[in-house]
Amino acid sequence: MLTIEGGTAAQQTLSRSLYGFCLKALQITPSIEIDLSIRDIQGAHAWTDHEKPKCFYMVIDSMLERDQFIVAFCHEMVHVAQYLNPDRPVSEDEAYALESQLAKDYQQLEHG
Repeated sequence: MLTIEGGTAAQQTLSRSLYGFCLKALQITPSIEIDLSIRDIQGAHAWTDHEKPKCFYMVIDSMLERDQFIVAFCHEMVHVAQYLNPDRPVSEDEAYALESQLAKDYQQLEHG
């Protein structure tokens, strides 16, 4: 389940679409909970915190351009997948390596 606070209507719609895409692409069970806050943040494009098993808090900068927003969302969903798999370390290297491919795949799907 994805709960969204803040952001524009377009950012909220995009987030819902990206959430469904990333669940499938990263093979994440849909029984997770993500509380997404879209707001102006300083010093980062986005971040994710693992609150408890299958429950996450994600923040994405509301000032990002659409393409940057897509990449940031994908990056944070890679971290969600990492947190869910105890055999998979949380790795910025992996998140950076996968974010662009996920974003590209999403945009290709979107433009069909």
